[in-house]
Amino acid sequence: MADQLSGIDIHRVMRSQGPVVRCVLLRAPTPESDVDPSADPKSMSVRQIKLELRSYGVDPSSFVEREEMVRALQEARGGLDAEESDDDEEVVEEDGKPAAKAAGSASNDAGEGEGGEEKKDGAPPGTGTGRTVPLQHLIEEVEIDTTPKRSMVAEVLGGPFTFLGQYEDEGIMVMIRRPDWEDDEGNFDGDLPPVNGHPLQPPLDRVEVRGDVLLMRVAETEEELDHDGGGGGGGGKCGRDYEKEVQDAQGGEEEGGGADEPAVEPAAADKPDGGGERKKEVRVPTNDEFFLDYTRDEYLAFASRTDVAAPPIFDGLDDESDGEEADGGEKDDDEDGDGGGDDDDSDGDYDPSEDADDEAAQAGVMNMVLGHLLRRFREENGRGPDGPELLEMRRALAEKLGVELPETPGADGGADGEG
Repeated sequence: MADQLSGIDIHRVMRSQGPVVRCVLLRAPTPESDVDPSADPKSMSVRQIKLELRSYGVDPSSFVEREEMVRALQEARGGLDAEESDDDEEVVEEDGKPAAKAAGSASNDAGEGEGGEEKKDGAPPGTGTGRTVPLQHLIEEVEIDTTPKRSMVAEVLGGPFTFLGQYEDEGIMVMIRRPDWEDDEGNFDGDLPPVNGHPLQPPLDRVEVRGDVLLMRVAETEEELDHDGGGGGGGGKCGRDYEKEVQDAQGGEEEGGGADEPAVEPAAADKPDGGGERKKEVRVPTNDEFFLDYTRDEYLAFASRTDVAAPPIFDGLDDESDGEEADGGEKDDDEDGDGGGDDDDSDGDYDPSEDADDEAAQAGVMNMVLGHLLRRFREENGRGPDGPELLEMRRALAEKLGVELPETPGADGGADGEG
């Protein structure tokens, strides 16, 4: 079974075909692409005119003469200004209830006249008055082949990628190139990508990103993918609950119940367990359902919103860290007295959040591919993997992807016990 999981099945998954979906690419400004939308089209180069025309959805190849492209760009800019004016008037006339198309215009000015202040708390997401989205000429809609072996995300971003974060309500994953141009000492090794000037929505609005940013939409499961019956949390978005399945499976082995009963039930299981609990059916999206289209217009609607706020959990983490510092003050003093903890605790250059971010990014990559693997397993076997199978699958996948996993005594012991 170990040979099958570590070789054939994972290799087949990595070779399997994924859907081609539309995604949004936020390109970092370069000397060739850094176009000022307020610049006079007559003074712009042909390349700059073409780039900005594409940002408005106009195909520049349909024009022959430069003068034609200049007029087309002027008309495109004029049309955008007209849409802004129309949307502002609609918001005022509707008495604070903006029309649906105001969400998609991505071009209202928050705080301009009455329109910027007429938003009501009860308005549906994306229908509030918006703000102008800058750098629209650097926002592109691209097609991504999600076939694992294709590695098209890394190809588009220019190298190995990592997860910057996600917008759960939108079902959007935000990916960037892994910062491999900086060594452990903080020195730059190689070409340094330019800073990406696109303002992201909270909670990613204060993060400095270098290079391009890719946004992909993924489906959410209808129920959580853990089968513990706990029912906490919400929705299993972006594959984040696969790690919970692994933890549950490992816990089942440590309690001694692993071999006879699978720790992970079939996805369609819907039966009462001794205590009368009725397990809900978990519908796992197929490959074609998991990766969804995300268009440029949808991103502009989201980027123009002024009602997006950071999740409360971030404030809670800050409070918790402050509390830990207050409670641990005496311990820190003792360690400083020994002379061993001063460098680690007081070094201003050390940021513990960097380690947490790196671990989260690593887990994000594992979870996305592990979710792909679990769906294939259910499709081929008609059930979900049991505890030992799930743990072995995770180890084999980590080895295949070159991801280092922390040592877990329960996992090693369980595997040896089953073998």
